[in-house]
Amino acid sequence: MTIARGMLLQSAQFDRFISAATGASGLVAADRIVVCGTHRSGTTLLGDLLSADPRTAQLFEPFSPLSGIACVDRWYASADRAGSRWRHVIDDYVAGRNTKWRTRRDETPNLSRWFKGTPMLREYVAARVRRPQRIVVKCPYLTLSAQYLIEQHDFRALFTVRHPGAFLASLRRVQWDAAVWLDDLVEQESCSREERAMATTEAAQAGLLWRIVNRHALETQRRFPNSAVLLSHEDFCADPHGEMDRVTRALGIAYSSKMREAVTHATGGDIVIPPEGKVEHLVRNASAMVGEWRHRVSARDEAELRQICEPLYRELVGTDWLGRRLVALDQECETSKATAR
Repeated sequence: MTIARGMLLQSAQFDRFISAATGASGLVAADRIVVCGTHRSGTTLLGDLLSADPRTAQLFEPFSPLSGIACVDRWYASADRAGSRWRHVIDDYVAGRNTKWRTRRDETPNLSRWFKGTPMLREYVAARVRRPQRIVVKCPYLTLSAQYLIEQHDFRALFTVRHPGAFLASLRRVQWDAAVWLDDLVEQESCSREERAMATTEAAQAGLLWRIVNRHALETQRRFPNSAVLLSHEDFCADPHGEMDRVTRALGIAYSSKMREAVTHATGGDIVIPPEGKVEHLVRNASAMVGEWRHRVSARDEAELRQICEPLYRELVGTDWLGRRLVALDQECETSKATAR
């Protein structure tokens, strides 16, 4: 069945048919945006919000080793490293050629799937056929490839940054092990073996993963200030419309009425922490989410996270560990000094 399905939607003949029918090949759109950051940092929600306009196509996690492109066998493909083998995979994906998709392990082949292909394959085909105004690639696992996407394929990148404590609490809630991602980063030389060996606790592993991914996000934003945008998850939860207005202006797109409606709906719910076993819940009480991780992370784990992540967190979001604006703290300090004099 897999071979037959490939003949239907994943063949070179089908690629040529799409190119001839649309007059172009690959992922063609006026705006191409990739939504990145660590997983469990709000990328799914941001991808949905940026895709609220009708003439938008969203592509969900094409570089996931579980359900994405068939040859992707590592988390956080590191195409920004010179000579990376992932560059030609990205080139083919954007150009609409030689891109085959895997079937999830939990999917049982059936007649419908045989004809239609997997959901990710259908999204990919639809994006090529529809020729949308905007393409949004939601994929945290492209964070370490964002510079290549910007430089070679004219993407703009949005990085979501979640507080390290909230990141650890979220990983624990869904029972995901940060060590899995770290081991793949070591294999790709994005993490040293020495760093990995020193991260022996759950908090240290989550903190190291957070630091590697977000350090690259900051480097990308500094290198491409007009093409890369940082969004604090906590700032978004505190002021959803204000932050979305800022982000869309930075990305060069309109904060449309459809997007405003989607933001209002997604952030105005009652649920703060989703029920056990639910990986994603996209309608939340956003304001109540700010800082709630402190009830789920021990003082010992928090201290370990602070040692690994706090300096970078301050650079990324402009607040201290507790969420106080650094500018305001500096002014307060200057006022105290003046009073003391």
